[in-house]
Amino acid sequence: MTTLTLPLESAHLPMYKRIFDYLKAEIRNGHWKAGSTLPSIRKCALELHVNKNTVDAAYQLLLSEGYIYSVPKKGYVVAPLADTVLSNSIKPPAPSTVNTPEIIDFKYGNVELRHFPISVWNRLRSRLFKQFAEQYEAVGNPYGEAALRSEITKLVHSARGIHVREDQIIIGSTPQQLVTVLAQLLDREHIRLGVENPGYDGARLVFHNMGYDVTGIPLLEDGIDLDFAERSGFNALYVSSSQQFTSKLVMPLHKRMQLAAWASAHKNRWLIEDDYEWEYRYAETPLPSICSIEGLHNKIYIGSLSKSILPLCHVSYMILPHSLIEVMDNKLSEYDQPVSRLDQLTLAAFLAEGCWHKHIARMRKYYEQKMKQLQQAILTYMGDSVSIQGKDMGMHVFLEVHLECTEEELLAQAHAAGVRVYGTSRYWTEATTRWPAVLLGVGTLDEAEMIAGVKLLASSWFPSS
Repeated sequence: MTTLTLPLESAHLPMYKRIFDYLKAEIRNGHWKAGSTLPSIRKCALELHVNKNTVDAAYQLLLSEGYIYSVPKKGYVVAPLADTVLSNSIKPPAPSTVNTPEIIDFKYGNVELRHFPISVWNRLRSRLFKQFAEQYEAVGNPYGEAALRSEITKLVHSARGIHVREDQIIIGSTPQQLVTVLAQLLDREHIRLGVENPGYDGARLVFHNMGYDVTGIPLLEDGIDLDFAERSGFNALYVSSSQQFTSKLVMPLHKRMQLAAWASAHKNRWLIEDDYEWEYRYAETPLPSICSIEGLHNKIYIGSLSKSILPLCHVSYMILPHSLIEVMDNKLSEYDQPVSRLDQLTLAAFLAEGCWHKHIARMRKYYEQKMKQLQQAILTYMGDSVSIQGKDMGMHVFLEVHLECTEEELLAQAHAAGVRVYGTSRYWTEATTRWPAVLLGVGTLDEAEMIAGVKLLASSWFPSS
């Protein structure tokens, strides 16, 4: 058996990612030729002193990216594609001799793949390959595959209380991409849009860049200031009900009912509900969505499944009232569907067979524990020098740092200490906070990495403590 030696420079990564990166590089560099057989999962696990599930996750990722394929009774074999990759490969530059600290990256949006049931996903995908062996039409329904739209109607009905038909659902890649579609359906000349301040900048920028009149609305303890919205004459609102991105507040039921009543009070009003990360609420059962109150009518719902299946594919969805579906039929009938049919159909089967629900239940417990570990580390090493926003939901926290300095200075000090955190000024239309704040995502960091990162941040920002 060929000896496997993982490079030391990847030691900060999760083990499955180290194995994947190492084998991928070996294949690309020609050390593993097309047709050669990789070590068995058991042998690889024994040599590297890791769990077989860890090796399996790495192999499944190589399989999904086409570097290897499975042969019954033989194992995993290097695919011919590797020779093509090799012929065009460029040797990496020599490692720098500068002694720079390893970066602990609190990147928001990263998702751990080692906990994803890749073998199940690939089984469903392989079944579809066999089904389409004779003929596969790459271009399907521009609004999304019927099988996936059907499963989403069941999901939003059972989990979010929304009664909707399949033909009201539009499949897209990301919420921002779907907002781009929505901006082409609404009457820009007669829309005055209010957005949360601070709030999701991806939607705000799309509307702004497409010529809409967009204004920030202050946030109260229960959500946007509706009195301010009434006084300002807004006829469209973009709100996050399940988890406001920056403050992490959950909109209470009474505010949801007020917003539903606001939308119903005038036929020319629009309420856009971004039901961001409703599935990652830990302390309590998620409340029904605003769009479940008094039906859709002039309400629009945007949801995403990407946080549970990244990095395999990006899939989001938008639910439109029938009046906007008619507009879409007239204006965007040639809409290019950004998500491949194969990804959509695989996800539909993943939902239909209950795999998504089981996976979410496991990941909810896992990320709840990681969030608790991160918050405990922050309290232990920073104490009252910071304020944490977002304790019982989601996969990130906002950290308000009680220092008389700028956001840029905080980020620079953190980076010099070997930690990457992220600024939050982009989420404001007009900042009103006293202290600078940064975003920390639990991402793919393990407990030891999170604790080490927080300790480095504490010593960098509060050296005299």
